[in-house]
Amino acid sequence: MDPTFDSQLPAPLPQTPSAVQVDAPPVPTLPLAEPSAWQCPRSHAILWITMVVGLASDLLTKHLAFAHLPATKPMVLFPGFLSLDRSLNLGALFGIGKGMSPLFILASVLAVGFVGYMFASSHRRQWVVHLALGLVLAGAMGNLYDRLFVQVDVISRAGQQLCPPGKVTLEQPHEDVIQVGRYPDGGEPRWRFSKSVQVETRSAVRDFIRIDIYWGEISLWPWIFNIADSMLVIGVSLLLIIYWRHPTGPLPRRPTPAN
Repeated sequence: MDPTFDSQLPAPLPQTPSAVQVDAPPVPTLPLAEPSAWQCPRSHAILWITMVVGLASDLLTKHLAFAHLPATKPMVLFPGFLSLDRSLNLGALFGIGKGMSPLFILASVLAVGFVGYMFASSHRRQWVVHLALGLVLAGAMGNLYDRLFVQVDVISRAGQQLCPPGKVTLEQPHEDVIQVGRYPDGGEPRWRFSKSVQVETRSAVRDFIRIDIYWGEISLWPWIFNIADSMLVIGVSLLLIIYWRHPTGPLPRRPTPAN
């Protein structure tokens, strides 16, 4: 080979040691989102079975109480502790807010929407939450049913209620006199008034459970309530305890795959 030609070739590159492979730091991965209860059949079963059983129990016990309990005398189940006593509640829980039925109907509808939101935001493993939400839903629906379909007559004069709410009928043959009997059939006991009184139809909630615990002459539980009220109190109490002990944020988002 021509030495002149060889002198024109580029000098060989110096040999370098092979590159040392460095391990890349691990890429942190986001935890997968806990599946929502909305996508879990078991969670739906707990919620809806609790709601259906609770609502049926509430409406059935209300019907039996007002069909068979005496209107004037409580039925004592456990002396000094528990009795059954019919009462028509014109207000909300424990008789608060009489005459504000439209507001309470709206509150019941909002409560149903709130239960749906909390259920969708919960995890499928939070079965106690789903049970509590089912109780709240059953209680809200039970009292909402009464406010929509239980109509009673209230007799008043100058803004003062004259007798317990009931059913107004005309007394024969004195058509200028009205009589008010027990709900729902206008039966005994009855009160008679002239037509000069004010008659107002209102919605009411049927109550019948009374706690008979006294401290001297003072009743420690003066309110009469129903199964729906009990489910509301138990359900809300469970939710407060759960979220106080184990506060949880919204469900974590699933990681978006890189392009």
